[in-house]
Amino acid sequence: MRHIKNYSTLVRMCKAYFAKDRKETEEHLKLIEKTLADPKNKDPRGDYYRYPEGGPYAGNYCDPEHAKRLRDYLKKLPSNEKAWLDRIERADKGGKIVEIHISVDWKKSRTWGHNPTAEVWLNYDGGNVYARSASIGGCGYDKRSAAVSEALSRLGDNATAALDRLVFEGGEKVWKEYVFDKNPVPHLSFSGKGMSTFTGLFPCIGCGAESRKRYAFPKFVVECDERGAAHDSYHVYLRRKI
Repeated sequence: MRHIKNYSTLVRMCKAYFAKDRKETEEHLKLIEKTLADPKNKDPRGDYYRYPEGGPYAGNYCDPEHAKRLRDYLKKLPSNEKAWLDRIERADKGGKIVEIHISVDWKKSRTWGHNPTAEVWLNYDGGNVYARSASIGGCGYDKRSAAVSEALSRLGDNATAALDRLVFEGGEKVWKEYVFDKNPVPHLSFSGKGMSTFTGLFPCIGCGAESRKRYAFPKFVVECDERGAAHDSYHVYLRRKI
C-alpha cells in the first residue's frame, strides 16, 4: 500500500523524539538519585537537596517527589509514543480535506468583556462533521483561536486525521517556515496564538495577508469576515475540487 508523503520521515522523527526524551529523562533521574543519596547535598532548611556543583542543574534543588514524577513520566512514555505513532497511521489512511467553515460568535461577559464560541464544519472525502466549542473566557491570550482550536479538536479522530494529513504532507520546508508545534512531529497547534497563525497558512482574501508570497497550502484559499465583538467567519476551501 502506498503511504502518504513523508510517512517514513514522520515515523522516524517520532521515534527519535521519544528516544531522546527517554534518554534525557533517565539521565536526569540518575542524577537526582545520586544527589539524594549523598547527605552532604541536603539543604538544612528543609527536605531539599542541592544538585552537585559543576554538573547539569548546578545551583538548583531536587527532592524525592521530583524523582517520583520522573519515574511516573518514564512509565507513560511508551504509551505516549504509541499514541503518536497511531496518529500518524490514522493520518496515513485519512481523507483529504475539501473545505472548512468556521463561525465564531461573541457574547458579552460581565467578567471577561466578550467571550467567543466557535462552530466548525469540516467537509472531507470521508464525510461531513460538525463541532462546537465551549464559551471561552479569561484574559492574557487570544480567545478566538482558543475557541476555534477547541472546536477542531472535537471533530473526532477521522477529521483530525484529515487535518494531520494536510500538515504531514506539507514536508520539511513547510514545517520549518510556518508555525506548527513540532513535538514530537509537526502538527497544527494554534490555540491562544491568534487566528493569523491559522489563516496565514492559506492564500487569503480579506484578512490582510495578500502580501505574503508563499503559503503552506497554496491549493486552498481562505475568506475572512472579522467583525470584532459580534461575529467572525472563516471559509477555507480548495481552489479546485479533488
